[in-house]
Amino acid sequence: KFPPPAKKYAAKNCSCSCTNESEHATLHIIERAVILVHMNVEAAKMKGSDNDEVVDAVGDVLHYLEAEAADKMCCASCGVAEVDEIKLKECHDCDLVRYCSDKCQKDHRSKHEAMCKERAAALRDELLFRQPVSSHLGDCPICFLPLSIDQNQSKSQSCCSEAICKGCSQAHKLQQLQQRQYPTCPFCRHPVPKSQEEANKNMMKRAVANDPAALSGMGKLYCNEGEYETAFDYLTKAAEL
Repeated sequence: KFPPPAKKYAAKNCSCSCTNESEHATLHIIERAVILVHMNVEAAKMKGSDNDEVVDAVGDVLHYLEAEAADKMCCASCGVAEVDEIKLKECHDCDLVRYCSDKCQKDHRSKHEAMCKERAAALRDELLFRQPVSSHLGDCPICFLPLSIDQNQSKSQSCCSEAICKGCSQAHKLQQLQQRQYPTCPFCRHPVPKSQEEANKNMMKRAVANDPAALSGMGKLYCNEGEYETAFDYLTKAAEL
C-alpha cells in the first residue's frame, strides 16, 4: 500500500517492513487483533450460523478498518509512522490520509487527488443536506423535529396556537379516521373548527390570553382586511412578548 521504506526496522523473527520500533509495535497489535476477530468469524461459520451474510459483512469491515488504521498511522507518501518527534497531519479536504510534511503531501497529490475529490464532495453533500438541529420556527411539539422553513409543511392550530408539522397532522388524521373519531387538534384535542369564523374566535381567545402566536395571527388577519392600525397594535404587542 505504501512505497517501500528506505531503511527497514530489523525486528527479531519478523519479516515486516516497519521503519521503527514504534510502528512495528503498533501495526502488530492491530494485526493480532484482526487475526483474533477473524478466528471468531471462522468459528461462527463452522458452527453453521444462519448469519453468514452478516459474518461476511463483518469481515469486509475488518479489512477496511485494517487498511484505514494503517493509513492513519503512517504517512501516505513515505510510510513513516507517527512517533514522539514526528507528528502527522491529516489532509484537510478529506481526512482520509495523513502526511509527515508538506513535501510528502505534494509528492502524493497525484495518487491521492481523485480519492480526495470524491470524499470531499461526499462531505460537502452531507453537510448541505443534513437535517438542521433547529429552525427559527421552533420544533413540532409532538415529534420534536425542527419545523421546515417551508410553512406549507406545517399548520398553526387556532385553538392552542401550536404549529404542528404535516407528518404529525396526517398521522393524527389517519388515526381518527381508523377509529371513526370526530376531528380534533393533534396537540390539545380541541374539536376542529367548522368554519373560518369559529377559527378566528378561537384565535381571539388565545390573543386575549396574551399568546404571542395568536396576537401575530390576529395582526396578519387585520392587515389582510386593511385595518392596518389595529394590525400594527397586535403585531407590536406580539413582538414585545
